[in-house]
Amino acid sequence: MAAIVSSRTVLRETIGARLRRVAAAGPGSAAAMPTGAPALSSTTTLPAALTQSKPVASSALPAGIRTYGGKVVFPYADTAKFPASWEGTGGTGNSGGIADGAPNGEYSNLGFAVEFETDAPLFAVSVQSITTLGWRVTVDGVYAQLAPVAMVANGVNLCVVDFTGTATPRQRRLIRYEGSKAGTFRGLYLGAQDRIYEAPPVDSLTMLVVTDSYGDYTSGTAGVAAPASLFHHAARRLGIADLRLAAIGGTGWKAGTATTTGRGRLPGVQTANPSADLIVTALGTNDTDTAANIGAEVALYLADVRVRWPNAIHFVLGPWPKNTGPSAALIAYDAAIGTAVAAFGDARTMFIPVSPSVAEAWTAGTGYNGSNATDRSSLAQGPDANHLNDLGKTDFGNRLAAAIRSRLSPVV
Repeated sequence: MAAIVSSRTVLRETIGARLRRVAAAGPGSAAAMPTGAPALSSTTTLPAALTQSKPVASSALPAGIRTYGGKVVFPYADTAKFPASWEGTGGTGNSGGIADGAPNGEYSNLGFAVEFETDAPLFAVSVQSITTLGWRVTVDGVYAQLAPVAMVANGVNLCVVDFTGTATPRQRRLIRYEGSKAGTFRGLYLGAQDRIYEAPPVDSLTMLVVTDSYGDYTSGTAGVAAPASLFHHAARRLGIADLRLAAIGGTGWKAGTATTTGRGRLPGVQTANPSADLIVTALGTNDTDTAANIGAEVALYLADVRVRWPNAIHFVLGPWPKNTGPSAALIAYDAAIGTAVAAFGDARTMFIPVSPSVAEAWTAGTGYNGSNATDRSSLAQGPDANHLNDLGKTDFGNRLAAAIRSRLSPVV
Protein backbone atom coordinates (compact mmCIF):
# COMPACT_ATOMS: atom_id res chain seq x y z
CA MET A 1 0.00 0.00 0.00
CA ALA A 2 1.16 3.52 -0.70
CA ALA A 3 2.26 5.44 2.35
CA ILE A 4 0.44 8.64 3.32
CA VAL A 5 2.72 11.26 4.81
CA SER A 6 1.58 14.51 6.46
CA SER A 7 3.80 17.59 6.20
CA ARG A 8 3.94 21.31 6.96
CA THR A 9 1.61 23.46 9.04
CA VAL A 10 -1.09 25.83 7.81
CA LEU A 11 -0.47 29.47 8.63
CA ARG A 12 -3.15 30.93 10.85
CA GLU A 13 -3.97 34.56 10.23
CA THR A 14 -7.00 36.80 10.33
CA ILE A 15 -8.85 37.31 7.06
CA GLY A 16 -7.69 40.91 7.05
CA ALA A 17 -4.05 39.92 7.37
CA ARG A 18 -4.40 37.32 4.65
CA LEU A 19 -6.05 39.82 2.33
CA ARG A 20 -3.28 42.34 2.91
CA ARG A 21 -0.68 39.66 2.20
CA VAL A 22 -2.42 38.77 -1.07
CA ALA A 23 -2.57 42.46 -1.99
CA ALA A 24 1.17 42.76 -1.54
CA ALA A 25 2.02 39.52 -3.33
CA GLY A 26 3.52 39.50 -6.78
CA PRO A 27 1.73 37.88 -9.72
CA GLY A 28 1.63 34.10 -9.91
CA SER A 29 3.50 32.29 -12.65
CA ALA A 30 1.58 31.03 -15.68
CA ALA A 31 4.67 29.86 -17.57
CA ALA A 32 5.31 26.28 -18.61
CA MET A 33 8.18 24.26 -17.16
CA PRO A 34 11.47 25.13 -18.91
CA THR A 35 13.03 21.70 -18.22
CA GLY A 36 12.04 18.42 -16.62
CA ALA A 37 8.46 18.48 -17.85
CA PRO A 38 6.63 15.14 -18.01
CA ALA A 39 5.06 13.70 -21.14
CA LEU A 40 1.26 14.05 -21.01
CA SER A 41 -1.27 11.87 -22.84
CA SER A 42 -4.86 10.68 -22.69
CA THR A 43 -5.68 7.02 -23.24
CA THR A 44 -8.25 4.35 -22.48
CA THR A 45 -5.61 1.62 -21.97
CA LEU A 46 -3.89 1.45 -18.61
CA PRO A 47 -0.06 1.32 -18.90
CA ALA A 48 1.18 -2.11 -17.80
CA ALA A 49 3.49 -0.66 -15.14
CA LEU A 50 0.60 0.90 -13.21
CA THR A 51 -0.51 -2.01 -11.06
CA GLN A 52 -1.47 -0.11 -7.91
CA SER A 53 -4.95 1.40 -7.81
CA LYS A 54 -6.06 4.19 -5.48
CA PRO A 55 -9.75 4.44 -6.34
CA VAL A 56 -12.66 6.44 -5.07
CA ALA A 57 -14.44 3.93 -2.82
CA SER A 58 -17.27 3.93 -0.30
CA SER A 59 -18.06 7.55 -1.21
CA ALA A 60 -14.62 8.73 -0.13
CA LEU A 61 -11.61 10.15 -1.94
CA PRO A 62 -8.29 8.29 -1.86
CA ALA A 63 -6.19 9.28 1.14
CA GLY A 64 -3.86 12.19 0.49
CA ILE A 65 -6.05 13.90 -2.13
CA ARG A 66 -6.96 17.58 -1.76
CA THR A 67 -9.61 19.18 -3.95
CA TYR A 68 -10.29 22.71 -5.15
CA GLY A 69 -13.40 24.25 -6.66
CA GLY A 70 -16.24 23.65 -4.20
CA LYS A 71 -18.13 20.80 -2.63
CA VAL A 72 -17.27 17.18 -3.47
CA VAL A 73 -20.33 15.00 -4.08
CA PHE A 74 -20.57 11.27 -4.72
CA PRO A 75 -23.30 10.27 -7.20
CA TYR A 76 -22.01 6.71 -6.79
CA ALA A 77 -19.85 5.05 -4.15
CA ASP A 78 -16.95 4.67 -6.61
CA THR A 79 -17.27 8.06 -8.30
CA ALA A 80 -16.60 11.58 -7.04
CA LYS A 81 -18.17 14.49 -8.84
CA PHE A 82 -15.48 17.11 -9.17
CA PRO A 83 -15.95 19.93 -6.65
CA ALA A 84 -19.17 21.74 -7.41
CA SER A 85 -19.68 25.47 -7.31
CA TRP A 86 -23.45 25.52 -7.15
CA GLU A 87 -26.48 23.29 -6.63
CA GLY A 88 -29.77 23.75 -8.40
CA THR A 89 -32.35 22.29 -10.76
CA GLY A 90 -32.83 25.31 -13.01
CA GLY A 91 -30.67 23.89 -15.78
CA THR A 92 -26.91 23.59 -15.99
CA GLY A 93 -26.40 26.18 -18.72
CA ASN A 94 -22.72 26.66 -19.46
CA SER A 95 -21.90 25.04 -16.13
CA GLY A 96 -22.79 21.53 -17.29
CA GLY A 97 -21.18 19.41 -19.94
CA ILE A 98 -21.00 15.90 -18.46
CA ALA A 99 -23.67 13.21 -18.15
CA ASP A 100 -22.60 10.95 -15.29
CA GLY A 101 -25.92 9.42 -14.34
CA ALA A 102 -26.49 11.76 -11.40
CA PRO A 103 -29.76 13.68 -11.20
CA ASN A 104 -29.84 16.42 -13.81
CA GLY A 105 -28.73 19.74 -12.38
CA GLU A 106 -27.64 18.21 -9.07
CA TYR A 107 -24.32 20.03 -8.93
CA SER A 108 -22.36 21.87 -11.59
CA ASN A 109 -19.04 23.63 -11.80
CA LEU A 110 -16.57 25.25 -14.14
CA GLY A 111 -13.38 24.98 -12.14
CA PHE A 112 -11.97 21.95 -10.37
CA ALA A 113 -8.64 20.46 -9.39
CA VAL A 114 -7.27 17.55 -7.40
CA GLU A 115 -3.87 17.82 -5.74
CA PHE A 116 -1.49 15.39 -4.12
CA GLU A 117 2.21 14.66 -3.68
CA THR A 118 3.84 11.60 -5.17
CA ASP A 119 7.27 10.21 -5.99
CA ALA A 120 5.88 8.17 -8.88
CA PRO A 121 7.79 8.44 -12.18
CA LEU A 122 4.61 7.42 -14.01
CA PHE A 123 0.97 7.67 -12.94
CA ALA A 124 -2.52 8.11 -14.36
CA VAL A 125 -5.53 10.12 -13.20
CA SER A 126 -8.80 8.34 -13.97
CA VAL A 127 -11.72 10.59 -14.91
CA GLN A 128 -14.98 10.42 -16.80
CA SER A 129 -15.16 13.07 -19.48
CA ILE A 130 -15.92 13.82 -23.14
CA THR A 131 -13.72 14.45 -26.17
CA THR A 132 -14.44 18.19 -26.41
CA LEU A 133 -12.82 18.78 -23.03
CA GLY A 134 -9.22 18.85 -21.89
CA TRP A 135 -6.92 18.79 -18.86
CA ARG A 136 -3.69 20.29 -17.60
CA VAL A 137 -1.19 19.51 -14.84
CA THR A 138 1.06 21.65 -12.68
CA VAL A 139 4.24 20.27 -11.17
CA ASP A 140 5.35 22.06 -8.00
CA GLY A 141 3.16 24.99 -9.02
CA VAL A 142 4.29 25.28 -12.66
CA TYR A 143 2.34 24.01 -15.69
CA ALA A 144 3.90 21.03 -17.44
CA GLN A 145 2.57 22.62 -20.63
CA LEU A 146 0.17 25.48 -21.20
CA ALA A 147 -1.94 23.86 -23.94
CA PRO A 148 -4.58 21.48 -22.59
CA VAL A 149 -4.47 17.78 -23.45
CA ALA A 150 -7.63 16.58 -25.18
CA MET A 151 -9.66 13.66 -23.86
CA VAL A 152 -9.83 10.66 -26.19
CA ALA A 153 -13.15 9.08 -25.22
CA ASN A 154 -16.68 9.90 -24.19
CA GLY A 155 -16.41 7.98 -20.96
CA VAL A 156 -13.51 6.89 -18.77
CA ASN A 157 -10.20 8.54 -19.71
CA LEU A 158 -6.79 7.83 -18.21
CA CYS A 159 -4.73 11.03 -18.05
CA VAL A 160 -1.13 9.81 -18.01
CA VAL A 161 1.74 11.84 -16.54
CA ASP A 162 5.13 10.35 -17.43
CA PHE A 163 8.43 11.53 -15.91
CA THR A 164 10.42 8.48 -17.06
CA GLY A 165 12.13 10.45 -19.80
CA THR A 166 13.38 13.19 -17.46
CA ALA A 167 16.69 13.43 -15.63
CA THR A 168 15.10 12.59 -12.25
CA PRO A 169 12.15 10.27 -12.86
CA ARG A 170 11.57 9.37 -9.21
CA GLN A 171 11.30 12.55 -7.19
CA ARG A 172 8.72 13.79 -4.73
CA ARG A 173 6.55 16.37 -6.52
CA LEU A 174 3.38 18.32 -5.80
CA ILE A 175 0.90 17.49 -8.59
CA ARG A 176 -2.25 19.44 -9.37
CA TYR A 177 -4.62 18.05 -12.00
CA GLU A 178 -6.98 20.65 -13.52
CA GLY A 179 -9.99 19.71 -15.63
CA SER A 180 -12.46 21.70 -17.68
CA LYS A 181 -16.18 21.86 -16.92
CA ALA A 182 -18.00 19.27 -14.86
CA GLY A 183 -16.75 15.73 -14.66
CA THR A 184 -16.07 12.85 -12.33
CA PHE A 185 -12.90 11.65 -10.61
CA ARG A 186 -12.43 7.91 -10.24
CA GLY A 187 -8.98 7.67 -8.68
CA LEU A 188 -5.27 7.23 -9.39
CA TYR A 189 -3.09 4.46 -10.82
CA LEU A 190 0.55 4.10 -9.68
CA GLY A 191 3.42 1.66 -9.88
CA ALA A 192 3.73 -1.03 -7.22
CA GLN A 193 6.49 0.78 -5.31
CA ASP A 194 5.17 4.32 -5.70
CA ARG A 195 4.00 6.42 -2.78
CA ILE A 196 1.34 9.07 -2.28
CA TYR A 197 1.97 11.85 0.21
CA GLU A 198 -0.73 13.99 1.71
CA ALA A 199 -0.81 17.31 -0.15
CA PRO A 200 0.80 19.89 2.12
CA PRO A 201 -1.59 22.40 3.69
CA VAL A 202 -1.73 25.79 2.03
CA ASP A 203 -2.85 29.15 3.32
CA SER A 204 -4.80 30.22 0.28
CA LEU A 205 -7.87 32.36 -0.05
CA THR A 206 -11.09 31.01 -1.53
CA MET A 207 -12.52 33.10 -4.38
CA LEU A 208 -16.16 32.50 -5.30
CA VAL A 209 -17.41 33.88 -8.65
CA VAL A 210 -21.03 34.34 -9.72
CA THR A 211 -21.19 35.19 -13.41
CA ASP A 212 -22.50 34.33 -16.88
CA SER A 213 -20.90 32.56 -19.85
CA TYR A 214 -17.79 34.76 -19.62
CA GLY A 215 -16.81 32.33 -16.89
CA ASP A 216 -16.95 29.48 -19.41
CA TYR A 217 -13.98 28.39 -21.51
CA THR A 218 -15.54 29.40 -24.81
CA SER A 219 -13.69 30.82 -27.81
CA GLY A 220 -10.27 29.54 -26.82
CA THR A 221 -7.77 28.66 -29.52
CA ALA A 222 -6.55 25.36 -28.11
CA GLY A 223 -9.08 23.13 -29.88
CA VAL A 224 -10.53 21.72 -26.65
CA ALA A 225 -12.18 23.42 -23.73
CA ALA A 226 -9.21 24.49 -21.65
CA PRO A 227 -9.42 24.69 -17.86
CA ALA A 228 -8.81 28.43 -17.81
CA SER A 229 -11.27 31.32 -17.78
CA LEU A 230 -10.51 34.98 -17.16
CA PHE A 231 -11.22 34.26 -13.48
CA HIS A 232 -8.62 31.47 -13.40
CA HIS A 233 -6.09 33.94 -14.78
CA ALA A 234 -7.06 36.54 -12.16
CA ALA A 235 -6.89 34.02 -9.31
CA ARG A 236 -3.46 32.86 -10.39
CA ARG A 237 -2.21 36.45 -10.58
CA LEU A 238 -3.47 36.95 -7.03
CA GLY A 239 -1.93 33.74 -5.70
CA ILE A 240 -5.37 32.20 -5.04
CA ALA A 241 -5.50 28.43 -5.52
CA ASP A 242 -9.13 27.70 -4.69
CA LEU A 243 -11.49 29.21 -7.28
CA ARG A 244 -15.22 28.44 -7.09
CA LEU A 245 -16.79 29.36 -10.43
CA ALA A 246 -20.61 29.40 -10.60
CA ALA A 247 -21.14 30.46 -14.22
CA ILE A 248 -24.42 30.07 -16.09
CA GLY A 249 -24.70 31.31 -19.66
CA GLY A 250 -27.46 33.73 -20.65
CA THR A 251 -28.13 34.91 -17.11
CA GLY A 252 -27.85 38.25 -15.36
CA TRP A 253 -29.13 40.33 -12.48
CA LYS A 254 -32.67 39.67 -13.72
CA ALA A 255 -32.12 37.59 -16.85
CA GLY A 256 -32.69 33.87 -16.37
CA THR A 257 -35.11 31.68 -14.46
CA ALA A 258 -36.14 32.00 -10.83
CA THR A 259 -33.18 29.80 -9.82
CA THR A 260 -30.52 31.05 -12.27
CA THR A 261 -30.58 34.83 -11.93
CA GLY A 262 -27.86 36.21 -9.72
CA ARG A 263 -30.01 36.37 -6.60
CA GLY A 264 -31.97 33.23 -7.46
CA ARG A 265 -28.74 31.28 -7.70
CA LEU A 266 -27.41 32.27 -4.27
CA PRO A 267 -29.12 29.53 -2.19
CA GLY A 268 -27.58 26.82 -4.36
CA VAL A 269 -24.21 28.56 -4.43
CA GLN A 270 -24.22 28.80 -0.63
CA THR A 271 -25.08 25.10 -0.33
CA ALA A 272 -21.90 24.20 -2.17
CA ASN A 273 -19.84 27.06 -0.70
CA PRO A 274 -20.84 27.85 2.88
CA SER A 275 -17.71 29.95 3.31
CA ALA A 276 -15.65 32.20 1.02
CA ASP A 277 -12.95 34.83 1.51
CA LEU A 278 -13.50 36.78 -1.71
CA ILE A 279 -16.68 36.92 -3.79
CA VAL A 280 -16.75 38.31 -7.33
CA THR A 281 -20.08 39.02 -9.02
CA ALA A 282 -20.04 39.84 -12.73
CA LEU A 283 -23.48 40.14 -14.32
CA GLY A 284 -25.50 42.51 -16.49
CA THR A 285 -24.48 41.81 -20.07
CA ASN A 286 -27.53 39.61 -20.72
CA ASP A 287 -30.03 41.86 -18.96
CA THR A 288 -32.67 43.87 -20.82
CA ASP A 289 -34.50 45.65 -17.98
CA THR A 290 -34.16 49.34 -17.20
CA ALA A 291 -31.08 50.63 -15.42
CA ALA A 292 -33.23 51.68 -12.48
CA ASN A 293 -34.65 48.18 -12.07
CA ILE A 294 -31.18 46.64 -12.39
CA GLY A 295 -29.90 48.98 -9.69
CA ALA A 296 -32.76 47.98 -7.40
CA GLU A 297 -32.04 44.29 -7.98
CA VAL A 298 -28.34 44.82 -7.27
CA ALA A 299 -29.23 46.36 -3.91
CA LEU A 300 -31.24 43.27 -2.95
CA TYR A 301 -28.45 40.99 -4.14
CA LEU A 302 -25.79 42.82 -2.11
CA ALA A 303 -27.82 42.49 1.06
CA ASP A 304 -28.41 38.78 0.44
CA VAL A 305 -24.71 38.13 -0.17
CA ARG A 306 -23.77 39.93 3.05
CA VAL A 307 -26.19 37.78 5.08
CA ARG A 308 -24.96 34.54 3.53
CA TRP A 309 -21.23 35.35 3.68
CA PRO A 310 -20.92 37.99 6.42
CA ASN A 311 -17.11 38.15 6.46
CA ALA A 312 -16.32 37.91 2.75
CA ILE A 313 -14.87 40.74 0.68
CA HIS A 314 -17.28 41.28 -2.21
CA PHE A 315 -16.22 42.74 -5.57
CA VAL A 316 -19.04 43.71 -7.90
CA LEU A 317 -18.20 44.25 -11.58
CA GLY A 318 -19.93 46.29 -14.22
CA PRO A 319 -21.29 44.43 -17.28
CA TRP A 320 -19.05 42.95 -19.96
CA PRO A 321 -18.78 45.36 -22.91
CA LYS A 322 -19.60 42.79 -25.63
CA ASN A 323 -18.17 42.51 -29.11
CA THR A 324 -17.87 46.13 -30.21
CA GLY A 325 -17.76 47.82 -26.83
CA PRO A 326 -20.57 48.82 -24.48
CA SER A 327 -23.93 50.05 -25.69
CA ALA A 328 -25.66 53.00 -24.06
CA ALA A 329 -27.72 50.49 -22.05
CA LEU A 330 -24.62 48.71 -20.71
CA ILE A 331 -23.00 52.03 -19.81
CA ALA A 332 -26.16 52.89 -17.88
CA TYR A 333 -26.07 49.49 -16.16
CA ASP A 334 -22.44 50.06 -15.15
CA ALA A 335 -23.40 53.38 -13.54
CA ALA A 336 -26.47 51.88 -11.82
CA ILE A 337 -24.46 49.00 -10.37
CA GLY A 338 -21.82 51.39 -9.06
CA THR A 339 -24.47 53.61 -7.52
CA ALA A 340 -26.11 50.63 -5.80
CA VAL A 341 -22.78 49.49 -4.35
CA ALA A 342 -22.04 52.99 -3.07
CA ALA A 343 -25.51 53.29 -1.54
CA PHE A 344 -25.08 49.91 0.20
CA GLY A 345 -22.39 51.58 2.30
CA ASP A 346 -20.40 48.46 3.17
CA ALA A 347 -16.62 48.78 3.38
CA ARG A 348 -16.26 45.13 2.36
CA THR A 349 -18.36 45.53 -0.81
CA MET A 350 -16.51 47.29 -3.64
CA PHE A 351 -17.35 48.19 -7.23
CA ILE A 352 -15.11 47.58 -10.26
CA PRO A 353 -16.27 49.44 -13.39
CA VAL A 354 -15.95 47.49 -16.63
CA SER A 355 -18.09 49.49 -19.08
CA PRO A 356 -18.23 53.07 -17.70
CA SER A 357 -17.91 54.55 -21.21
CA VAL A 358 -16.82 53.51 -24.67
CA ALA A 359 -13.38 55.03 -24.11
CA GLU A 360 -12.87 53.40 -20.69
CA ALA A 361 -14.43 49.99 -21.34
CA TRP A 362 -12.26 46.89 -21.10
CA THR A 363 -12.88 46.29 -24.83
CA ALA A 364 -14.10 48.57 -27.58
CA GLY A 365 -13.74 48.71 -31.35
CA THR A 366 -15.11 47.16 -34.52
CA GLY A 367 -15.43 43.67 -33.09
CA TYR A 368 -14.12 40.30 -34.21
CA ASN A 369 -13.57 40.24 -37.97
CA GLY A 370 -11.53 37.08 -38.43
CA SER A 371 -8.19 38.83 -38.67
CA ASN A 372 -5.68 40.27 -36.28
CA ALA A 373 -7.00 43.82 -36.32
CA THR A 374 -5.51 46.54 -34.16
CA ASP A 375 -8.49 47.50 -31.99
CA ARG A 376 -8.87 45.87 -28.58
CA SER A 377 -12.24 44.28 -29.33
CA SER A 378 -11.01 42.29 -32.31
CA LEU A 379 -7.88 41.18 -30.47
CA ALA A 380 -9.79 40.03 -27.38
CA GLN A 381 -12.87 38.43 -28.94
CA GLY A 382 -13.07 34.84 -30.13
CA PRO A 383 -14.52 33.41 -33.33
CA ASP A 384 -18.06 33.49 -31.96
CA ALA A 385 -17.72 37.30 -32.00
CA ASN A 386 -19.01 37.46 -28.45
CA HIS A 387 -16.86 35.65 -25.88
CA LEU A 388 -13.17 36.08 -25.12
CA ASN A 389 -10.33 34.30 -26.85
CA ASP A 390 -7.18 33.22 -25.00
CA LEU A 391 -5.65 36.68 -25.25
CA GLY A 392 -8.85 38.32 -24.09
CA LYS A 393 -9.17 36.01 -21.11
CA THR A 394 -5.60 36.81 -20.10
CA ASP A 395 -6.17 40.55 -20.57
CA PHE A 396 -9.43 40.62 -18.61
CA GLY A 397 -7.92 38.37 -15.91
CA ASN A 398 -4.97 40.73 -15.51
CA ARG A 399 -7.32 43.73 -15.32
CA LEU A 400 -9.47 42.05 -12.69
CA ALA A 401 -6.47 40.99 -10.59
CA ALA A 402 -5.03 44.51 -10.68
CA ALA A 403 -8.40 46.00 -9.70
CA ILE A 404 -8.81 43.58 -6.79
CA ARG A 405 -5.26 44.10 -5.55
CA SER A 406 -5.63 47.88 -5.61
CA ARG A 407 -8.83 47.69 -3.55
CA LEU A 408 -7.62 45.13 -1.00
CA SER A 409 -4.89 47.22 0.63
CA PRO A 410 -7.12 49.46 2.77
CA VAL A 411 -9.41 46.63 3.89
CA VAL A 412 -9.14 45.74 7.58
